[in-house]
Amino acid sequence: MPSYSRFSAGSAALFALLFTSGCRNNCQQLCQEMADYASEDCGEEFSKEQVKSCMETYHNREIDDALDEVCEDISPTLRDEWTCEDVKDYFTSGAGGSGGGGTDTGA
Repeated sequence: MPSYSRFSAGSAALFALLFTSGCRNNCQQLCQEMADYASEDCGEEFSKEQVKSCMETYHNREIDDALDEVCEDISPTLRDEWTCEDVKDYFTSGAGGSGGGGTDTGA
């Protein structure tokens, strides 16, 4: 019986991970990666509302394939090409994370 409990807990965790991250497009994933970068490397915390606003700006119905590809191209080089100040400006200037509704991808 203990192995069944372990399997259930592991399955629930895997399901939660897939459920919460599997539906994001590349731009929404970039929003989260920028917030993670800011937190981990820059000591800057952005509110859940700011990250959510960024993700809403890049909702699937709001972006086209070309923009999704731009976001996909930025993700692997984010930490190499963006500075902490770039990410801070993005979230605080209305470019996408502060509810400004902008479409700046940093490219």
